[in-house]
Amino acid sequence: NLSMMTFPWFQEKQQLHRLKFPGSHYTKANTVAWLNGGFTFAEFIDANPDFNIFIAGRLSHDDPAYIDRYEEHPHGLVRHITRRSNSIGAAEVYRNSSLNAWKTVAKHLPPQKLPPETKYTEYTWEWTVKKEFVDHLVSRSTYLLDIALRGLQTQVLPSLAEAAAWLEVAT
Repeated sequence: NLSMMTFPWFQEKQQLHRLKFPGSHYTKANTVAWLNGGFTFAEFIDANPDFNIFIAGRLSHDDPAYIDRYEEHPHGLVRHITRRSNSIGAAEVYRNSSLNAWKTVAKHLPPQKLPPETKYTEYTWEWTVKKEFVDHLVSRSTYLLDIALRGLQTQVLPSLAEAAAWLEVAT
């Protein structure tokens, strides 16, 4: 939980995880808190190269080093973080792996059981659940379109068709 990692007392909780923490708490680079032992998100990812790390939500602080070195790939309701040099290549490989993630999401959070937007306002958690679901659906679709159209790839038609269909469903 990124917000919990921002507190200095988080250092006491680090031993509960197999991950490595390059400092006492998560903070913004080049700040007093960082100089006093904090770490950036990029430093955290750098310290854990052997782990598959996924993120939900947004980073608490701007992190140019993270943006320069890492890429996020939509994966269900989260995003998989990889080094830019190790990004997923073939559209069909991504389409199939992300489709498996979405099958799991749909099994546990069926679209037909999402809270109706006419019943809940943007100030409720029910509205947020539906918005997050749709936002992640659109994110997967646009990412799939992007990698399908990058460079010369064979057999991208299934990826293009699926991405377009998912975008149509989301609107």
